[in-house]
Amino acid sequence: MANKQEPTTQDEANTAAEATTPRRAQRERKQVQHYTPQETEKAEFIIKQGRGTKLGDIPNVRHKLSGLKGDDDLIASLHKLVYNRPGTVVKRKRNLYEFSGFSAEEEKNMDKIHERLSKWSVGQLHAALDAFDMPRGTGEDGKKV
Repeated sequence: MANKQEPTTQDEANTAAEATTPRRAQRERKQVQHYTPQETEKAEFIIKQGRGTKLGDIPNVRHKLSGLKGDDDLIASLHKLVYNRPGTVVKRKRNLYEFSGFSAEEEKNMDKIHERLSKWSVGQLHAALDAFDMPRGTGEDGKKV
């Protein structure tokens, strides 16, 4: 009977095993593609001149708005209503003081402004009327001038 000759040392065993088994090919690694977001420039915020008087030039309105802080809910809501952006806490009141009515371009989009205003609660509406020193109610007191 013919015996297979077994390797005597560990190195001989490893070389014999490598010779008998085919070597597995290594896979090719794909190049990694990292995501880099595109940097978009924000449009500069420009306050367009309207047809009316600036809110900061009306003494009663300036006095009532000056009593509120920039992070007040009313100031944030008014800024969002007028400029359609939340604005920074530091610049909200300053921007509201510069508001003088909607420009001709913005008046075309009054439906959107009415839609935003219709989502306000009665309390918010009353607070806005008080801040702008406008009368509440119906009848002669509530009519637009």
